[in-house]
Amino acid sequence: MELTIAICDDETAFLADLYNRVKQIISEYGYECNIIGFDSSNEFIEYCKKYDVDIIMADIDIPDKDGFTAVKELQKQKPDIAVIFVSAHEELAISRFIIIRSSLSVRRIWTGWRVY
Repeated sequence: MELTIAICDDETAFLADLYNRVKQIISEYGYECNIIGFDSSNEFIEYCKKYDVDIIMADIDIPDKDGFTAVKELQKQKPDIAVIFVSAHEELAISRFIIIRSSLSVRRIWTGWRVY
């Protein structure tokens, strides 16, 4: 089975590092994956609406459209898509999530998980 994963982060160095780490972790579990990276949430949304994506990873703080807004828009068309929010700013992530959680479809919340 090949997973398709779309990642959106405006910091290209972090995006490249996350791409490599996700690719490595997925392959360690015996899966193949196609990872597409975006530094613009508008392009990210456009792609995810047009193509089948299994997992989306979105930075919460993107200049053109924040990750929460992007995911909310995608969930209207694809309510069952798996979502992982990423951020270098844990406090910002939690405070912004608390404000908008009622408008998102949330199944699980993880805090304190970091990729090193």
